[in-house]
Amino acid sequence: MIHVVGHTAIDHISRVPAFPPVNGSTSITDRKIYFGGGAANIAAGIARLDVPCTLVSAV
Repeated sequence: MIHVVGHTAIDHISRVPAFPPVNGSTSITDRKIYFGGGAANIAAGIARLDVPCTLVSAV
């Protein structure tokens, strides 16, 4: 068993047609959410190799 301890993250990636002007706004045309962080990515890779592992991280 491999224990992975460290950082996890949730990335919110938004697509906009153009950068808004200073103090302005713009519309979001697409948004995706990705789970990751160094420790989470390493644990996911280990699990894909069918190696037993656990992930320990603070929220």
